[in-house]
Amino acid sequence: MTFWDRYILEEMLPKMKQDATIQSVDFKIINTPASVYARSGVFAQRVIEQKLIAREKLVFAVKQKLNFLQTSH
Repeated sequence: MTFWDRYILEEMLPKMKQDATIQSVDFKIINTPASVYARSGVFAQRVIEQKLIAREKLVFAVKQKLNFLQTSH
């Protein structure tokens, strides 16, 4: 899973609720390990595949969260 998608899925999405304030995150915490990974010799095709899978998981989770928020009122 890509680093930003993982952060959103695991850290932000569970805390999201209706009318919540989203706080900024230190971008270096996520970008630095992502950069190290990208330069580790991983093939571009693998990164693309991981990104597609991660984004599909994130979109699914966001849709579930939206449905939950809409029906919980």
